[in-house]
Amino acid sequence: MLEQQRTIAKEVSLSGIGLHTGTECTMTFKPAPENYGVKFVRVDLNDNPEIPANADYVIDISRGTTLGIGEAKVHTVEHVLAAVYGLQIDNLIIEVDGIEPPVGDGSSQPYVNELLRAGFVQQDAPKDYLIIDETVMYHNDEKQIDIVALPLDSYRVTVMVDYQNPALGSQHTGLFDLEKEFVSEFAPARTFCFLSEVEELANQGLIKGGDIDNAVVIVDRDLDDNGLKKLRDKVGIKQRITLGSNGILNNKELRFKNEPVRHKLLDLIGDLALIGAPLKAQILAARPGHKANVEFAKQVRKLFQQKKLVKKYQFVKKEGIVFDANAIQRILPHRYPFLLVDKIIELQIDKKVIGVKSVTVNEPFFQGHFPGQPIMPGVLIIESMAQTGGILLLNSFPDPEKKLVLFMQINNAKFRKPVFPGDQLYLEIELTNKKSKVVMMQGKAFVNEVLVAEADFMAGIGLNGKIMVTIHPTAIVSSKAKIGNNVNILPFTIIEDDVEIGNDCTIGPHAVIYNGARIGNSVIINQGASIAHTPQDLSFGDEESFFYVGDNTRIHEYVTLHRGTKSTGFSRVGKNCLLMAYTHVAHDTTVGDNCILANGVQVAGHCTLEDYVIIGGLTPVHQFCKVGQHSMTGGGFRIVQDLPPYILAGNEPLRYSGLNVIGLRRRGFQTDDINALKKAYTILYDKAYNVTQAREKINEELGENKYVQIVIEFLKSCTRGIIGK
Repeated sequence: MLEQQRTIAKEVSLSGIGLHTGTECTMTFKPAPENYGVKFVRVDLNDNPEIPANADYVIDISRGTTLGIGEAKVHTVEHVLAAVYGLQIDNLIIEVDGIEPPVGDGSSQPYVNELLRAGFVQQDAPKDYLIIDETVMYHNDEKQIDIVALPLDSYRVTVMVDYQNPALGSQHTGLFDLEKEFVSEFAPARTFCFLSEVEELANQGLIKGGDIDNAVVIVDRDLDDNGLKKLRDKVGIKQRITLGSNGILNNKELRFKNEPVRHKLLDLIGDLALIGAPLKAQILAARPGHKANVEFAKQVRKLFQQKKLVKKYQFVKKEGIVFDANAIQRILPHRYPFLLVDKIIELQIDKKVIGVKSVTVNEPFFQGHFPGQPIMPGVLIIESMAQTGGILLLNSFPDPEKKLVLFMQINNAKFRKPVFPGDQLYLEIELTNKKSKVVMMQGKAFVNEVLVAEADFMAGIGLNGKIMVTIHPTAIVSSKAKIGNNVNILPFTIIEDDVEIGNDCTIGPHAVIYNGARIGNSVIINQGASIAHTPQDLSFGDEESFFYVGDNTRIHEYVTLHRGTKSTGFSRVGKNCLLMAYTHVAHDTTVGDNCILANGVQVAGHCTLEDYVIIGGLTPVHQFCKVGQHSMTGGGFRIVQDLPPYILAGNEPLRYSGLNVIGLRRRGFQTDDINALKKAYTILYDKAYNVTQAREKINEELGENKYVQIVIEFLKSCTRGIIGK
């Protein structure tokens, strides 16, 4: 097996349709730097999102393995990853301009051929092998699936399948030398299914790109010509199909006598590539499938992550110890006399940790806690459990040594027995729930296997002394949402997957933040607000769209903000805005910076409100209207035409009431500029001129003033007429 990392020498591409989605796709393999890993890049989407090829990003395993982040997905990646792993490539960029790689002939051979054509480059960094040093097992009793990893100083895979279907029977195969056998013996093995499955797969919306040239169909039922024609029409196969005489649809020849089980081994290699590291192990698998493969890959990946963490902090390997006192001090900020855990003896990433605290008579707290009859304070037993729990969170966020685990709640604390000098506390902490940057843990402390204390903890991940996120237990927050530091999420709030929230925000209670919300820093969202809800537009087809909220904006009770439709793709409220209770901003509308919308303002779709706009309460704004900067409207009126900048407007129907002089002076406008604007609006609202004539006269007499020029440009862009004109 290779010792150095490798990538490819040049980029290569291939095109075709996806097996299950039937969509066209061009896939391009590109060289990648050391320690980059393997990542899919959706070049057809905005910002070209990257999806790492590891088990943490698996979102679906129905008849194939699908990776995804947010709305970006790549279906059926196992054959591509099998080719990458089988050729021992560590670093690779895989660009796709669709949702599923081209299926080719249903095997890994087309990808292997292209990668071989690209050639390989040996890199300086060593491979980071995961060496299996103890047996790892996966078992599914219901489906009789077993996958086992055994210690071995190379890579071998053995697979047995038994579908209890007489058309296939039992088969087995084994790969014993990746370098010598993969390309010729396993990469050409094609995907397969039973004839009895084809109709059901089509009913599930799968195999839209399937035909007799990219899959082996094993005949396990009889069909007459009429039945075959219906099946062909159902699946969309153009070629004539026959049952044949060799047990394979259309009498296709197998490439190997046991081609189906070889393809199962190929799938297994591709799915185990999701561990994210090359293996040194012997893999034994009975009746594997994508779901079981991925579950096993996740199990082994956690082992890989754990070994990396131990290697990072524990410099000297010690029998029976995961982290010694020196390693713990590299992880936790605590120091004597407040470091209350001596060693970690068991660690299961994101699941459980066991620490040990040896209680001696020399502990400083014994000098004042019941002198003459020393007893360890209960709060310090709780603290020792909490510090041990901090170790459990190593894999929950990047750079753990730079952050703090800070208490938010301690519940159900019970002290069962006193702890004396000479006792050895065994501290067992289990992770019970994790929401973004807030975790719930259950802790128990034992002495001589007797429970002496227990408690439930809620902790937040802190940075520079601040809680990164505080989430109320009743809130529902997707683990996929991206949430900044020092964010407070109040009771019964709901935050969906594709949401981004900046730092120092407060959300809720009872607020709902929908997919597509992009919320800036220091935003306050009050009770019952609805952000980035589906547009109320019949043309909306659930396409990707967004609602942007700028920094320092305040959104009051029961405000509703709707994201954009395909016409613009977004709606927006700028920074430093105030949206009072029951305000509504519809789809494809832009509200500028420093705006105030009073209670009950209803802004329809496709409107534009420029900066420093103030609209009084209970005012509706007609769709496609434009409201100019620094303008102010009284409450209870209707805006059904464009409202020019810098003015006051009132009455019904709405009309010009003068210049917004007080507002302009507050914002630093000079007297000469205010006078020029007054003259401009005197001309505009002179009944002797229409809008075009007024605009030309204003430009002729006052066009050198920069603020007057803004008025002129506004008048040019108007589409709904001018209020009061």
